[in-house]
This record gives sequence, C-alpha cells and structure tokens, in this order.
Amino acid sequence: MTDSLATGSRPYIPRISGDRCKRCFALRTLADARAMAQKAQSTDHAVMLGGGLLNLKAAFALLEIGVEGQHWWSTLLRSFSQAYGTRDAGLVRKALDNAGLKIITGRSAKGILSKNNSVTGVSLDDGSELVCQMVCIGKGVEAEH
Repeated sequence: MTDSLATGSRPYIPRISGDRCKRCFALRTLADARAMAQKAQSTDHAVMLGGGLLNLKAAFALLEIGVEGQHWWSTLLRSFSQAYGTRDAGLVRKALDNAGLKIITGRSAKGILSKNNSVTGVSLDDGSELVCQMVCIGKGVEAEH
C-alpha cells in the first residue's frame, strides 16, 4: 500500500490561446454554474470544448434557454467512442443531432478568439472559425498541485 494525499482536482484547461477571457467557463463549482447561467442570458451562440457528460448537460441547459449554435465536440473521430460501441454511439449521436446540437469530431480548438476581453469565436486546427459569445471547456480534471 502506498501513502498518498488526496488534494482534490481542478478542471483541465488545454493550452490554447485566449482561454482566460470573459465568457470562458470550466464548470466545477456551483459558482461556476451560476456565472455561466448569468452570462448565458446575453449569449446567442456557444461552443462546448470537450465531449464529456458535464459539457453535454451544459449544452442542453443552454439549448433550453434558447442559446443557439451549440457546437459540442470531441477530437475523437466518433462521439462517445470510449463509452459505447459503434452502433450505440451512432444512436446517441443521432439523438443529439435531432436535439439541436451541432457536433464536430476529428478537429481540435486552436484558440479562443476575443475582443475587449469577451469571446468572439473559436479557431480550429483546420483554419475554420466558429462564431460564439461563450465557451465552456469540459476536458476533464487534473490533480491539484
């Protein structure tokens, strides 16, 4: 048995440019969720970075209040490829598409674009850009240091 100290965790924020501007959220606490909900009231389009269940819940919450342009994605080539087999992942993907999520796979975020410290979009590694006013980063957690 190894002695260890559980110090907690914090959201994993990938090293991409612009991730510290206003309207970039990593949900971990109730305060994070409240701040995101407040900013969502004046948001038309949002991008969800990461294909986890927490971001999926946040995406549906935003859809429910009328935030359009939900782009929810994973860099994996198939949504839910780590949790489901090919057939089941396809069924989940179809249900999410029908719900209004725009899912992008096989690409990753290069940077978060901003002007006057507010989000204006996300640039992708293929050179394309997604226009948005809010970014939610849900890429997992890492140990506290």
